[in-house]
Amino acid sequence: MKRTTISLLLTFTLAAPAIAAENKGYWMSPPLSGYAHLTRYAKDNFLFPNVQTELSSSLEGVDAKVVLNAPAFPLDGCTNQTIRSDAVLQISKQGKVVCKHKFSDFEFFSGPRLTENLKAPPTVTVNVIVPKQPEYQSFDFDKSSGKYKKQTSADGPASDDSKSQPPIRAIRIATADEITATAKWKCEFGNLNCGGDKWTLEIKREGQVGWSGPVDVSVDEKRENGRVMECFGPVILSLDKTGKPKVLLRCGVAVEDHDGQDDMRYVDMIFYYDADSKKFKCSTHAWGNVMPHLADHEHDGQIEFITQNFELAKALWKKKDSKLTSGSGGPIQFWRWSDKEGKLVERTREYPAQIKRHAAASLTQFTSEPHNPDCYLIGYVADLLLLGQKDLAMSELLKHQTPNTKVANEEILALLKKHGYLESSTTKTKSSQTKSSK
Repeated sequence: MKRTTISLLLTFTLAAPAIAAENKGYWMSPPLSGYAHLTRYAKDNFLFPNVQTELSSSLEGVDAKVVLNAPAFPLDGCTNQTIRSDAVLQISKQGKVVCKHKFSDFEFFSGPRLTENLKAPPTVTVNVIVPKQPEYQSFDFDKSSGKYKKQTSADGPASDDSKSQPPIRAIRIATADEITATAKWKCEFGNLNCGGDKWTLEIKREGQVGWSGPVDVSVDEKRENGRVMECFGPVILSLDKTGKPKVLLRCGVAVEDHDGQDDMRYVDMIFYYDADSKKFKCSTHAWGNVMPHLADHEHDGQIEFITQNFELAKALWKKKDSKLTSGSGGPIQFWRWSDKEGKLVERTREYPAQIKRHAAASLTQFTSEPHNPDCYLIGYVADLLLLGQKDLAMSELLKHQTPNTKVANEEILALLKKHGYLESSTTKTKSSQTKSSK
């Protein structure tokens, strides 16, 4: 067994959408304002791998199973993607199928939960989140028909509250290019991302086990003990022009932020095959509190992990006692897989058109928000610096300064320099941490 422990050290947030006066703006994510102004480019090519998850639970001779097909990673306004999801609930009693029910076009799904009743077979409940509203749907046994039927009123059999509910078993299998990746865990009812505990991952190549063990994520920040770990994937895809398939598993754990609020920390685990050892190695990359988007905007087979530099956010407006007003802005970042280095590497400066697009949106977001959050101004200025426009960047920082940025001007400049934005155009931004197991 190989055990992987991941330390998440960074604090990120992803920005909200906006219209920009120049270049029609760029994607940014809700829930912040500006989502209605999203403009897409025809060349945009975001990737939406789907996964199939099987969720099952059993009680007193009743077996409930859900086969769920949905995007591997949560969708948001960044991509303006239409929800494509479906699920089938099957209930069996003493081995005989007594109910099948289909669901479609939901945002999140949880269940099945089985509840023991005093004088009737167990109740089966699922939680289906459709746009704008949650909906608990319960199914009870109908003696007259010998079938399970969906409740149509609030009246149902009396439950036995003294009995605990059985666990929900979860399994997710991805198969492609002679690779099979299987994740198993105990799912928590009510967690909309099918989160849970006791996660394990097994990867096989040509039938031979190349990786097997628990998925263990640790953080240097205080864990929020009331929240379970969420994992997205595994998905199998080629990340670069070599065409070699990789297994991507994205994990998230809840922490207590410096302001006492719950926040998530996400990390990508990228498994790649090592021909010498005939095993899979794992490269881990910490993103902070927002997942990056996968895209192939250049349509060249080189996958881009698109995010914003929230290590800069952590150092400035998200640090404890900062006077700078916060949102989820920040300069854009592009990361790509390097097969030679066995890890993700930053390649932001190779995308000047995208930087320009993002800078325009950041400025519009800053000027359109009622209280002009400082984070968007700093993100805009840093984008200009990435483009080599130092004079314009300094001029814009002064032109749009707020009382907060005026007071913190020296600190802002010092940290822009520390993170490589005020260095020469060849200097790379120092941001996320990537670790590769060798």
